[in-house]
Amino acid sequence: MPLALITPVTAVIVLAVVLLVLGPKRLTGVGKALGSNLRDFQKSVTSGDDDDKKDLPSAHHADGTEAVTGEPVDEPRRRSPRG
Repeated sequence: MPLALITPVTAVIVLAVVLLVLGPKRLTGVGKALGSNLRDFQKSVTSGDDDDKKDLPSAHHADGTEAVTGEPVDEPRRRSPRG
């Protein structure tokens, strides 16, 4: 969908339809929840990477190569049918 199709008139029409469907009370609740979730997401993106890496044990050998953990699987994986 080209960006040129999203004009101010289109945005006003979409907002009017959303207001009619949800109603003013539910629309404010949805807006608050969306803002809260977006804030939490941004907070986790900026600070979450450092915390996750500290908790993981090191999986490297002394010579710098990566250690492989797990057990071999005897039977081959089956492909799921596409539908």
